Amino acid sequence: MSLDLAAEREFVRVILADLIGDDGAAYTYIPERTVLPAYLVTPNSPYLSSGQTFATATLNLEVTYVSARGGNEKVTQEVDDNISSAITALMSAGISVNGADQPQSITLNGIAYLSQTIQISFTIDL
Repeated sequence: MSLDLAAEREFVRVILADLIGDDGAAYTYIPERTVLPAYLVTPNSPYLSSGQTFATATLNLEVTYVSARGGNEKVTQEVDDNISSAITALMSAGISVNGADQPQSITLNGIAYLSQTIQISFTIDL
């Protein structure tokens, strides 16, 4: 029995990296310098909870999409499109989407960008 939470976050990051391609980046942490647009895969609360069967757990994560800079109308559409694409790709991989926050401003390196966060979860074997 071995649990590797970093590898589980990486599983999600790879899905999102394939989705965004060369147009942006996907991270399993909040980087000091960020290539934008980007998906950030971070722990949610509770990070880990009991699974529904023996030797399983439910991993709860947040996926935040951060837009590139641009006009409000452009980046609002960018956020909508990329969150929609992420939801479709994650659900296709068997990951549950538990909710989505409203778009909001996030500050990275002293600059405000439009972002949106979705909450996801999936079952892992212990």
